[in-house]
Amino acid sequence: MNVMRLKDNIQQMMDASPDKNTSEDQITTMYKKTLPPLNELIEAAYDKIALYSNHPSRKTRVVQSVYATLEDAGAWVSNIVTLYKALGICEVDAKDRIPVELIPFAPNGPQHIYEFINGFNRSYRGRGTDQSKAMKLWSSLLSNDVKLDTDEVKENLSDLMNYLIDAYGDIDTVCNAILRDLEHTKIPDDSNHKAKYSYMKKFSNAIHKVRDIPKNTQISKQAWENTVLAHAFIARLSRRLTTIDDQRFSDLLTDRGIGGRRPQGQDVFDLLITVVERSMNTVTRRAHRDDDDPPAKSDKQRKAIHIVEADQNTQEQPSTVYAATSNMDNPSILKPCGLRGHSHEMGICEDFLSLSPLKRRHMTEDRLCWTCLGRRAHCKIKTQGSSASCRNLNLVDKMLLCQSCTEYGIQHKKSYSPCNIIMCPIKSHSAEFPSIAQAKDALIKLIPNLDISKLRLPVFQSVNSIMVNSYQAPPSPLPSPELAANSAGPVTVDST
Repeated sequence: MNVMRLKDNIQQMMDASPDKNTSEDQITTMYKKTLPPLNELIEAAYDKIALYSNHPSRKTRVVQSVYATLEDAGAWVSNIVTLYKALGICEVDAKDRIPVELIPFAPNGPQHIYEFINGFNRSYRGRGTDQSKAMKLWSSLLSNDVKLDTDEVKENLSDLMNYLIDAYGDIDTVCNAILRDLEHTKIPDDSNHKAKYSYMKKFSNAIHKVRDIPKNTQISKQAWENTVLAHAFIARLSRRLTTIDDQRFSDLLTDRGIGGRRPQGQDVFDLLITVVERSMNTVTRRAHRDDDDPPAKSDKQRKAIHIVEADQNTQEQPSTVYAATSNMDNPSILKPCGLRGHSHEMGICEDFLSLSPLKRRHMTEDRLCWTCLGRRAHCKIKTQGSSASCRNLNLVDKMLLCQSCTEYGIQHKKSYSPCNIIMCPIKSHSAEFPSIAQAKDALIKLIPNLDISKLRLPVFQSVNSIMVNSYQAPPSPLPSPELAANSAGPVTVDST
C-alpha cells in the first residue's frame, strides 16, 4: 500500500471527531475498535513516508501533506485516550494500555525528560528509522509549546533528543518534576492511616527518584550534590513530612550530633530517606491492619478468647487460654517467625531466615522481641522512660547479643536491651560478631528446629557481606538508640 493510500485510510478512520458531547458507547467503541487498527496504519505510514522522503523523485507537497495528516492522527488518538480514561468505566486492558512514560511530554508534566526519553526508547526500539521515530516523537508526544521550540530539529532524532535534554534536563527542572505531585498533595494527619499510606507512597517514590538522579540521568554527581545535599533542598523535602515524621527526623539529627539550624550533606539526606522508609513501612502495616480488622466481637466470642479454667473444688487462679488466631497467639508454636500470615516456627521459615537483618526488623516490628526473638507482647517490660527491655535477657547467650549495642546502652545509661546479632542491621557492628562455628550451637538452642543452612548471615565475620547500599556509620559517637537498640526506632543502615 502506497503512502497516499495510507494517508487516505487514516483520514477516513478519523471522520468522527469525538468531543465532550460524544456518548460513552461511541467513545468506548472508538477506543476499542478504531484505535488499534488506526495505530497500525499510523506506524506503517511513518515508515513509508520516511523512505519516500529520501527518494530522489520525492514531492515535497506529498511529504508535507502526509506528515500533517499523521500529526492530526496523533492528536486524534490522544483525544480518544483522554476521553476514554475520563469515563472511568473500567481498567484499560493490558495490551491496550499506553505506557505512562509515553504521555506527551510537557515542561509542567508528570515526568522529567529523562523518564520520557527512556520510555520512548524502550517502546520504539527496533521500530522504524531514526527519522520516522523523530517525527513520531515530535508530532504525537510533545506538547504544543515544546513543538514550537523544536520545529527545526524535528526530523533528526539525535538532535531532537539533545535539544530536549539541554532545555529540560538540568538538575533543578528534573527535581521540580519529581516533586511536583508530592508538593501539590495535602500533608495528611498521622492518625489517618489510609490517607498517610497514599501520601507516603508518593513521598517514598519521589525521594528515591531524587536519590537515583545521577544513576538514571546525564546529570553529574557534582551537580546533584550541589543541589540535593544543600540545606535549601533538604528543608524543602523535610517540610513535606507529617508531624510525627518531622519530629522523628529532628530527633535523629540531634542523636547524631548534627546540630545547627541549617543541616545539610549526605548524612542528613540519608537520615531523611530512613525516616521516609520507616514511616512507609509502619503506615503500610497499619493501613492493612485497618482493612483487615474484623467486626466487633460479641460477648460470646470474647469469652472464647479467655477461658477460665478453675476447678470448683480448688482455689486455683484462672489461667488464660490463647485462641489460635495467628502464629503469635498459638501456644503450640514455641518461637513463631513473626511474619504476618505465617503460622509456624521461626527455625523452619525460609522466608524469615533469608531476610536481611533490617528487613527482619521492619517485618516483625511490634511482634517479635529483637533480643530474645520471642513474642514481644510476652517478654517486654517497661522501665524508666518510654523504652522497654527484654525480660528474657538473662536467658540469651551473651555471644548472641551485639556487643556494640550493649556498650552503647551502658555508656549512655539506656534501659532498652541490646539487639540479637541476627537482628542488628548496623554493618560496622558485625566486625565483633562471632563466627558461624562459634555461634551455631547458641543459635540452635535459642531457635528451636533451626536450619542453620537457611539463615542469611551477612552479619558474621566468616561470611562475605551481601548487603548493598549500606550506610557507613561514623566511628564516633556510637550509633543512636533508634539505630542500635531493641526499641522500635528508625534504622538507616541497609536498604535491601
